[in-house]
Amino acid sequence: MSSDKAQITPAPIEDEKALHEHIDAPALESGHGKRTANHQLDDAARLLAEAGGHVEYSHADGKRVLRMIDFYVCLPMCLTYFIQQMDKSSVSYAAVFNLQTETGLVGTQYSWLSSIVYVAQLVCQPLSSYALIVFPVKYWVIFNFAAWSIVTLCTSAAKNFTGLVIARLFLGMFEATILPSFILITQMWWLRREQSYRTIAYQIANSCAAIIGPLLSYAIGKAVSNGNVLRPYQGIFIFIGAISLAFVPSLIAIERLRENNTGTKTSKWKWEQFWETYKDPKTYMWAGMWFCAACPSGGIGAFGGLITKGFGFDTFTTILMQMPTGGIGIVALLLSIYITNRIKMRWPVLAVVTLFPIAGALGLTQVSHAYPGALMACYYVAYLFSAIQPLLISWCNLNAAGTTKRVVTTATMFGALTVGNIVGPQVYLSKEAPYYHTGLYVDIGCWCVEFILIVSMGFYLRHLNKKQEARRVAMGMPANIKDISIMSVAEAEAYKVELTEMMTRSGFDMSHFNENSFDDMTDWENPNFMYVLRSPSHPGTIRVRIDCYKVGELKLESNIGEISSSMLRWLVPLPATASDDEIRREYETKGVVHIKGVIPRKTVLAMRAKYFEFMDACGVLKEGTSPVEGIFHGNNPRSYTGPGNASGLGNTPESCEYLRLGIEAHKQQWADDFANDENLARMVGRIKPEWKNRVLFKRQLLRSNIPNSEGTATQVHYDQIFLRAAPPTSLTAWVPIGDCGPLSGGLLYLEDSVPVATEIEEGFTKMSTDKGLSDTERMSAFNLNMGHRGMLAADAGAFARNEGGGRNWLVGDYEAGDVVFHHPLMIHASSVNRDPNGVIRLATDLRFANADAPYDERWCKGFFVPGDGL
Repeated sequence: MSSDKAQITPAPIEDEKALHEHIDAPALESGHGKRTANHQLDDAARLLAEAGGHVEYSHADGKRVLRMIDFYVCLPMCLTYFIQQMDKSSVSYAAVFNLQTETGLVGTQYSWLSSIVYVAQLVCQPLSSYALIVFPVKYWVIFNFAAWSIVTLCTSAAKNFTGLVIARLFLGMFEATILPSFILITQMWWLRREQSYRTIAYQIANSCAAIIGPLLSYAIGKAVSNGNVLRPYQGIFIFIGAISLAFVPSLIAIERLRENNTGTKTSKWKWEQFWETYKDPKTYMWAGMWFCAACPSGGIGAFGGLITKGFGFDTFTTILMQMPTGGIGIVALLLSIYITNRIKMRWPVLAVVTLFPIAGALGLTQVSHAYPGALMACYYVAYLFSAIQPLLISWCNLNAAGTTKRVVTTATMFGALTVGNIVGPQVYLSKEAPYYHTGLYVDIGCWCVEFILIVSMGFYLRHLNKKQEARRVAMGMPANIKDISIMSVAEAEAYKVELTEMMTRSGFDMSHFNENSFDDMTDWENPNFMYVLRSPSHPGTIRVRIDCYKVGELKLESNIGEISSSMLRWLVPLPATASDDEIRREYETKGVVHIKGVIPRKTVLAMRAKYFEFMDACGVLKEGTSPVEGIFHGNNPRSYTGPGNASGLGNTPESCEYLRLGIEAHKQQWADDFANDENLARMVGRIKPEWKNRVLFKRQLLRSNIPNSEGTATQVHYDQIFLRAAPPTSLTAWVPIGDCGPLSGGLLYLEDSVPVATEIEEGFTKMSTDKGLSDTERMSAFNLNMGHRGMLAADAGAFARNEGGGRNWLVGDYEAGDVVFHHPLMIHASSVNRDPNGVIRLATDLRFANADAPYDERWCKGFFVPGDGL
């Protein structure tokens, strides 16, 4: 079967999304004797049944469909959210242009112009939630979009508080559906690993409105300030309302491209899920967080312009001073997401973000108004609160399941948000202008409670995952199952292979795993549901080149013969931010652990540049390319064999300048500095914490594999063959110096091969004893019992089939900064470098040992030289 084609005719775009989500989890069987806790299947399950129950598609198909969904769904969502924020903020812009004076507002009437929007949203929320279940989401959104655009236009006709409050009431009614709709759409159309980034996308559009809105208001105010027909505030309402209305036809045109249903939802309201929502403690914790985020947002959102005007700025300067708040929101969001991806945890980042607005608001209450610059700085720091709500949305909408429960949870959270937005402006008392200390102190209190709730939710979700794990164990599944839905595509591809093997060993029928994916079950009902504490992996976090290769399609070669693609599996990496326990468990149970981002990428690339600057004295690099690229010029590769490769081809330092330079490279200071990198040393300490004193062996091997150089792949072996002067307790760090893809000759590891090597080594020891070899002879990797050059085999495929008992080879996609740590009895080899771009594969082997225990001191006596017996 070709991997580039789906087995059935592709469905329309939303159907393909359902299939995409289905396939990315382990398979849903269409059939027979299927046990469900819920007989109401969702729309995706019906689509799959109509398509024959199971659909296979290539990663290229998946990427193509995802691009289409982003263009036809995410882009209109961003546009809609941008317009909605402009409409909602129009009254704040108008306030700076003397809206209160022009319309005769007194007392708290201006505050109510903000609050009434959210009162309407709160009242209309139950109806909107019900409509999201029973009506097509797209038509409901388009209707409300057009309606609020007309309302914004009509607001310009209001001349007093009554007219304004009626217009704002209708605006709130029609805007009530937008955020709940978008959360539901996000859940329907994107996988959990993809949802956070789409949520952030339309939240960034919200921040863009905060940049463009003041600029437009400034221009409109300037344009009509000297006219007699329109007042500035009226011009703002007319212009923003007209822009909104103009975009409705384009939104309809986009929606016409999707004529079927809208993803994974069911159109049946389920009361049991409704009641479960309000029995779930998470509902109240989320609601509390949303209230605490919204109350300050509603207050500062409505009074921000008046607060800054109180610093002593004129009207037009005040409007312009609001523009940086949008940029602050965007930077805060992007930085928060970046840090979240680095540490792989959500709640600590969110908790820290809440501390900044607390500090900024305290500054606003304490700094004298004689220092407007300092006050603006405090105001901008406080405005970092704008990152809280988007981060909350992207977190909480991943932690509920079941269509009705998701909608009701979202409605409850949105209800809390609207209450917060109602209360927020009311605590900004007009009699306290321009200081508004009461409002600011209430905001500080909300952010403090927010901090407590975020930390509590982090620990509570961890507790729930432990309970789910216990349920799965009771069903006969392994305990340590990971959440595929938040992995990158590459991680998921590799982990599904590992998971299948784990399930098989546990005696669990893999066909029943995730069989309830489309049964519209809640997170309480589905034992396979995993609560999200970690950040979904960004596509660039674990970069296996699935875009170009599927592991079953790779064509790798050893020195003798091809390695069948059927015996290849991905070596699944861990991030450097993984816990010490997770990293040690991976090393101890598998004998090898591939860790991403151990050494800073720039450090590795600097080492690569220095190496090839040194080596290019013999003209090895392609003309016009840089040393850091390390691209071979392409002529006669056998004349450029480096350390570790040359002896098999008969080259010597005297006959091969490239080999001579490669030997000298080990003695350079930059090579020594790289070997002693503190980040690498720190990771060794994490893997071997019991080593109080460790030693780095002086002898390392900087091995460069020229593309298409036959016979230069590393043959099958394990390190203890060359380290027999001590027990097998050392630790090897294989460090690729530059990116090294699956075709570029990186190391391959024979899975679960430590027992195989142990048995082989015991056999060698027995033969040495039987033949009466001396200790010196026994320790030699080249004694009469050993194969050529001390290796086990030149044909990696045959070795795996025979001595390896049919085990698979684990292949990795290595990036600059990655390090692979392996056990001295872990069997490994490499493939011939077939890099399509002619890139030279460069890597080094660094070995560590416990200085307080026996180790092979031969490795500490000098640098690598050919024929040194090691």
